Amino acid sequence: MSLLKKLKKLDTLIQAKEMLYEVQMEKCKNLKSPDTGGRVQVSIDPHKLEGEWVRLAELKREIDELKAIPNMAYELFLGLSENALQAIMIHRHLNQLTWEEIADRMGISVRWAKELGKQAEEELAYMLGDCTPKTNWLKQSYEYEKNVTGDD
Repeated sequence: MSLLKKLKKLDTLIQAKEMLYEVQMEKCKNLKSPDTGGRVQVSIDPHKLEGEWVRLAELKREIDELKAIPNMAYELFLGLSENALQAIMIHRHLNQLTWEEIADRMGISVRWAKELGKQAEEELAYMLGDCTPKTNWLKQSYEYEKNVTGDD
């Protein structure tokens, strides 16, 4: 599940992009700014100058998108069917707690916390349309329930 993997590496990825952004910002500061009319310190092709500023803007957009992922994940986790599943996913993937810490906070066993985590990931896989043979049973049960009850 790529979203959950991305959440685990998110802080490191944001820090790396921010470092690239700082390097690119310095690079752009040493060139003529298209906005300020500053003096050209280095002879440079106008297309290259524009490209450097475009790259800086792209890095900023990428950083902003990465920083928005936890909020999107939080909203997605709130879509899970049970409060316990929501709590498990939030604690595990946003708060980055261990199974022991989650179990302690929720007043359950570590084994049960892991089982709830598995259920939450299966339901999340279904929500994202990422069904595998392991999670296909969940999709089938939702479709069956929808057909029987007429709920959409």
